[in-house]
Amino acid sequence: MTLVAWRYQLIGPTPSGLRVRLCSQSRCVELEGQSGTTVAFSGIAAAEPLRFIWEVPGGGRLIPPLKVQRNEVIVNYR
Repeated sequence: MTLVAWRYQLIGPTPSGLRVRLCSQSRCVELEGQSGTTVAFSGIAAAEPLRFIWEVPGGGRLIPPLKVQRNEVIVNYR
């Protein structure tokens, strides 16, 4: 991978303290905002899976629930 772009869209309010990361099998990147780009995955094979990790501090039930309308990842590679 040379450059990774992400975009996600929530339905409803953003929970206080929401932390969103994009992770490969070996590395995670904290996402700053609902869209952007990173070179943090440089050198990782483009075939390696990427996952969004959603986290809100605290415990118990999240009210209202976090609803993700869409998420998107675009990988540039050589």
